[in-house]
Amino acid sequence: MAWFLRASLVLAVLASSQARWQVEPDASDFDRWVRADWNPSVVPLLNRRDLTRVVDELKTLGDQWIGADGPELAQHRRQQVATFVLDFLLTRDVAYEWPAGAPARRLFEWASDLIRTGPPSEAERLWYLAGMGLLQRTGSSLAMHTLHARQRFPDEPRFVLAQALSDEQQFWPEARGTQPFSPAATDLFRVQARYRDAAALPAVAAEANVRLGHVELRRGRYSEALALFDAAGDPPEPWLRYIRYLFMGQAHERSGQLDAAERAYSAAFMAVPYAQSATLAWASSLRQRGQMAEATTLAERLLELPSPVADPWLQYVPSEWRYFDARMSELRERVRREATR
Repeated sequence: MAWFLRASLVLAVLASSQARWQVEPDASDFDRWVRADWNPSVVPLLNRRDLTRVVDELKTLGDQWIGADGPELAQHRRQQVATFVLDFLLTRDVAYEWPAGAPARRLFEWASDLIRTGPPSEAERLWYLAGMGLLQRTGSSLAMHTLHARQRFPDEPRFVLAQALSDEQQFWPEARGTQPFSPAATDLFRVQARYRDAAALPAVAAEANVRLGHVELRRGRYSEALALFDAAGDPPEPWLRYIRYLFMGQAHERSGQLDAAERAYSAAFMAVPYAQSATLAWASSLRQRGQMAEATTLAERLLELPSPVADPWLQYVPSEWRYFDARMSELRERVRREATR
């Protein structure tokens, strides 16, 4: 009897799920999304399994909803739909499908076309900023996104920096190890020029100098790298301060300056305590200097942590992702305010 009850329950759940997937979406689903405080799970079409079909339906329904109530509302609704697309891509976690197939990327580019309609707005600027993080999370190219962003907002410092990040993507991934790498001269010149342009802008100067310093570090030009790390100063953001000191430690260590390397690794550890890269690098430098007990204690404490500390180094390439949540919150609020004017 028990097996029969369990089987009946399973069948009921499957039937309920099938019925939910068969709900036909319509343009009013976007109204429900707005009323539900930007929760895209309220839209029935999101329950479909076939991403290609979902993307095609979203584009059709979005266009219908944008034009449903006249031109005065259309621009605000374009912003709302473009914002919805970012939420949708994040909720479905389809980001990892981008390199393998077209649907998610097609949807993103459609949203980009929508947000660029009309004069530039603060909502559009925030959309580009959030979109950079989502693209980086996927490992997708930033090239077209940053081109559009710079065309619309040529003076936005983070878009200037993003162009350098986009160009540097050509150097990743590379063979791991400490051997210098040798990019094509034209590619290297372009990346260096981009980072110097960004370094001239106070809002992103520190990060631009750190990143350009890392390019020189990878080339084995340690003196040039250290000069750029010095030019970055001591950034207030723990993420960037950690990265700067971690790279400084590597440059000193590879130059044979073990005392300076130990101090830099220690400073990286203090910026983000027990992040793995700096903790192990500091322990290694202590060991090289004969401080075995201190090195062992540091490594043991790292292993005893109940959960790992987020390591900024692991976000060095997808660096704009660290701002995604804050930018999306600001974008949603901006779109809401502009829609109710």
